[in-house]
Amino acid sequence: MIRVRVHFRANYEYTFELWAFEGYPERHQATDLKIVGIHDTNGDLIPGTPGTTSGKKETVTFVPDTDGEYHVAVGSGEEDRTSLYKISFEGRRLE
Repeated sequence: MIRVRVHFRANYEYTFELWAFEGYPERHQATDLKIVGIHDTNGDLIPGTPGTTSGKKETVTFVPDTDGEYHVAVGSGEEDRTSLYKISFEGRRLE
């Protein structure tokens, strides 16, 4: 599992996508990717942010209550795999 630190702003909706890098041979690719959750600056998990184990791609949407530093935790769920995966996010201001 890895954690990515990101600064979020209130009144924005952020969508995260996590997917497997398929450049490795199939036997090395993670098959159970998961967004483990988004944590606030105290390390507390924000309810409703963990995804479900969903194969090779997962998406989670989050709207922070306040501006600040957050941590997004992602992982493959398979300790015997040496895979790479990519995470991206997009934010849009809510009206």
